[in-house]
Amino acid sequence: MRSSITVVPLCAALLAAACTSHVPPAPDAPPLLEAAPEAAPEAAPEPEAAPEPEAAPEPTPEPTPPPRVVELHGAISSVAFIEDCPDALPTPSPQAPAPSGVVAPHAVGDAAPRLHAMGDTADHNWPPPCRQSTMQLTLLHDGEGPLRVSIVEARLVDSASGNRLGTVSVRGPTRWDEAGHYVPWDEELPAATNLLTSYKLAAPQEHLAARALLEVDVRFEGRVITLRSPEFLQSPPEQMVT
Repeated sequence: MRSSITVVPLCAALLAAACTSHVPPAPDAPPLLEAAPEAAPEAAPEPEAAPEPEAAPEPTPEPTPPPRVVELHGAISSVAFIEDCPDALPTPSPQAPAPSGVVAPHAVGDAAPRLHAMGDTADHNWPPPCRQSTMQLTLLHDGEGPLRVSIVEARLVDSASGNRLGTVSVRGPTRWDEAGHYVPWDEELPAATNLLTSYKLAAPQEHLAARALLEVDVRFEGRVITLRSPEFLQSPPEQMVT
C-alpha cells in the first residue's frame, strides 16, 4: 500500500515535467521603455513692447520780426546867415545884489545919472541891434513816445560845385510854443507832433559862396540823418544910420 501511493505522485511529477518540456517557453516580454521625461512647456514668448511713439517734431518757431525802425521826418525850413550875436546874460533876480561896477538906482530926489534919449549926441556909441544867424528845422517822428534828437554837425556846401566850405557851430535850441514864441527846448520830440525848432548859428569859418546850402547831421535813435537846406544867400547885417 505504501509503495503504490509513493509511485503515483512521482509519476505525476514526471508527467508534468514531460508535458512542460514540450510547451514552448513564453516569449520574453519586451523591456519596459522608460517614459521620456516630459519636456518642460516652452515659455510663452514675452509680448514685444509696443514701440514708443515718435515724438512729434517741435514746431519751428516763427522768426522774430526785426524791431520796427522809427523814422524821423525832418527838413530845414529856413537858413539866415546874418550875424553871430553874443548870447544874452541871465537877468539877475530882484533880490540879488547888484554886481560890482553897476550903479544902484538912486532914491527919489537924489541926483540920478542922466539917461540920453535915442538921437542925442551922447548916444553915438549906442550899439546897433544884432540879428542872430539861425536855422529852422521841422521835425516829426512816427514812434509811440517822446524821443530825443541832437545836432552832430552843420556844414556849408557850395551848391554849384558840391565842395565843402566849412563847418558852422550850432547852439541854443528852441521850439515854437502854442503862445507863438520861441522857448528853450531840451531836444525831446513828442510823439505825433510836427515841431518847429530853431538853432543859433555861429559865423561860418569860410567865406560864403554866392550859392550855398547847409547840411545838418541829426542824431536820432542811434542813426545819423543828414538834412539839406535849399540854396540861400548871406544876408548883410542891418546898418544903423546915426
